[in-house]
Amino acid sequence: MHLFPRFYLKILFLIGLPLSPLLSSAAEQGVPVRVAPVERMSRGQQLSLPGEITTQRISQISSRVDAMVVEVKVEEGSYVEQGDVLIRLDDQLTRFDLERSIAALEEARAQLQESKRQRGEFSRLIGDKFIAKTSYEAAQSKVRISAAVVKRLQAERQRFQELLNRHVIKAPFSGVISEKLVEVGQWVKVGNSVLTLVDNHHLRVEVDVPQRYFSRLSTDTDVVIVPDALPAQKLTTKVSHIIPVANATSHYFPVHIDIDSESLTLAPGMTVRVKLLSGPDRQKPVLLVPRDALIKQPDQSDSVWLIKKQQDQLQAQAVEVTVGQVFDNLVEIVAGQIADGDRVVIRGNEILKPGQVVRIIP
Repeated sequence: MHLFPRFYLKILFLIGLPLSPLLSSAAEQGVPVRVAPVERMSRGQQLSLPGEITTQRISQISSRVDAMVVEVKVEEGSYVEQGDVLIRLDDQLTRFDLERSIAALEEARAQLQESKRQRGEFSRLIGDKFIAKTSYEAAQSKVRISAAVVKRLQAERQRFQELLNRHVIKAPFSGVISEKLVEVGQWVKVGNSVLTLVDNHHLRVEVDVPQRYFSRLSTDTDVVIVPDALPAQKLTTKVSHIIPVANATSHYFPVHIDIDSESLTLAPGMTVRVKLLSGPDRQKPVLLVPRDALIKQPDQSDSVWLIKKQQDQLQAQAVEVTVGQVFDNLVEIVAGQIADGDRVVIRGNEILKPGQVVRIIP
């Protein structure tokens, strides 16, 4: 309520105008305030944490043979499909070994065929008692030996074929070459890394969650991912993996959120904001008021101004409250004489007094 300065009061007194109608009109008009309803809604605790985009798969592609590099078919940044040839190694000596094993196998097969023919002849002769039984048994043993030789040489041929195949290094999955570690003419040994391949379609967001929130997380936890560089590409998903081993220094728990970026322009290394809606009771309705409705008292307690109707007038009533979780611009009220549907003052509440008449403005 506005007070008249003494100067104007004296003038009104001198000219004989009555004061009571003017003062009454000012009081009835009330202090202009803006209000918002108290609402009971289902909300969870929203944690906003920094995260980083990584990849679900990254491979240090290694050589499986000792050989010299004769061709590198990719560069850093090249996109490759699964099965594409990346590097060729010198395979000339292995080809010679393979050809020799193939020839030996053909020779052994011919020997096996001849042994079987002789066994057939001996089988007929022994029936007519033209040869001793031991001669037939010797022919039978020769067939078994020849068959074993064929089997051994088949395995040897397969071994050389596999060695030959290993001189061609192929992409184990589709992705982007992030590092090229060898050049033509370089000698590589078994286990040497030659390329780094990153899967740039199946990405993962890694975020560290404080230990006090760990028990509230599950693979059903809703997540909103907002890239710092591309805030318009907001992505809603769920937690994929929770690693139940905290960092020994920070005591934060790693959480992984797998995403598919085929329709997004995201890449490993980008930073994001991760909003997690945590807690098993996130669907439980709670009382919420706008944050602007709270008034901090000198004793650090919180209160709000409720709008109450008294004798056809709207009056402000101060109510002490206890706040809970904060959800963006809304605050949970866990205790206080406040109910769903009440109206609280969110503008003009700094100058109100108990019982003061107010008027609501848009």
